[in-house]
Amino acid sequence: MSDSYEYGLAGAKGVWRELALAHLPDLRDLILSAESHVDLWQLLQEFLSEAGVDELRRAEVKAIYEYPWWCVAMSGNDDLAAEVGTYFYENLPFYSDFEEQAPLFISMSQFPRLDSYFRYRVNDREYEDFRARCAAKHQEEP
Repeated sequence: MSDSYEYGLAGAKGVWRELALAHLPDLRDLILSAESHVDLWQLLQEFLSEAGVDELRRAEVKAIYEYPWWCVAMSGNDDLAAEVGTYFYENLPFYSDFEEQAPLFISMSQFPRLDSYFRYRVNDREYEDFRARCAAKHQEEP
């Protein structure tokens, strides 16, 4: 059994914590405070919500967005991708600061890979409106 497969059994093995620490070393205290991999994704969302688009926290926010993208697109692990999609990406449209952060850290080319997660809790029209707002903000960026 490979380490990547063991992520699906994360609660008992702690692989989720090791991966997070490797990808987000500046957030060590936050990661160590998480009681489970589900709790970690909730804590990361709360951090994003509190950080907003504050320039002083931009590097941390960028790293947080890069980590779940790595989990989904580059880890090569379907279990990990599904967990991250469920516990991180599905909830992002509900955080008020997300639409301000999205153009900074999620490219529109990533949307096709993520749209099933973004769509999960909203109807088609809500999703299309959400996507259009994000696309418009991308166009506003210099």
